[in-house]
Amino acid sequence: FISQNFFHDISKTIVSIDLDESALKRGKDRIKNHKFMNKNHHFIQGDIEKYEIKELKNLNNLDIKFNFVIFNAAIEHFTTDQLKFIFDSIKKILTEDGIVSLYTVVEEKKGDTFHHHESFYKSKEHFEDILKTYFKYTKSYESLVENRHNIYAVVSNVKI
Repeated sequence: FISQNFFHDISKTIVSIDLDESALKRGKDRIKNHKFMNKNHHFIQGDIEKYEIKELKNLNNLDIKFNFVIFNAAIEHFTTDQLKFIFDSIKKILTEDGIVSLYTVVEEKKGDTFHHHESFYKSKEHFEDILKTYFKYTKSYESLVENRHNIYAVVSNVKI
């Protein structure tokens, strides 16, 4: 959604990777229904916790590096070990000045509210501390909308 609606007119290429085929189908349907969207959009069904993104790109004949990666509402679904693999994989396909954009929620592990989440972030500072183990620079902000505490961040290995 974000890549299609906010980057369609400034991106040469958009690549969407998701394990869930129905999520990819929604993206494909958006392109069919909105003629203004980027037509150079590749959809890859793949498991980023098992395969490096570079491998998934190569399997789909994509020989490109990315200057911007969106990793929204996903980081909380992975364990610490999986995140290390994923962020190492992302760094291999980023340009030298590439940026990663992330979004998650603040939550405590209690009850069954987020039973499908593997990682929990107690605060914006906690989230930034985690991200700093993978990237040199981080910037983030937070919002509270209808009792949902959101954290948005951008990270890079060059100053942002």
